[in-house]
Amino acid sequence: MDVTSRKRTKIVTLHGHTAKTYGEIAAVVGVSLATVSRVIKLKQDTGSVSPKRKGQCGHTKKTTPRDDAEYLLRQRKNDTRKTSSKLNTDLKEKDIHIRSFTVRRRLTQLVEIGY
Repeated sequence: MDVTSRKRTKIVTLHGHTAKTYGEIAAVVGVSLATVSRVIKLKQDTGSVSPKRKGQCGHTKKTTPRDDAEYLLRQRKNDTRKTSSKLNTDLKEKDIHIRSFTVRRRLTQLVEIGY
């Protein structure tokens, strides 16, 4: 679970301006002792309390937006009654293993951006 920037700032402030122990700070802020230790160490090492990652978490997509646009939309235009399950089966034949829900989500995203 990510710690909000407000909690991070509160941890650093309590550590710098009070004589509270890590355990006391954890109890006041409502986070674990390890979180307090990690945030204070991050502040000491980098001078900042913001996390290193900036929204680039998770695994990479199995299809590119170009693949989605070319294959999924082409198949969908050729047969408008083709279900996401059938499109998913077609993708599996091409060794692309994604869930039917992912197919529906990708089609929705493509429609939203105007493909």
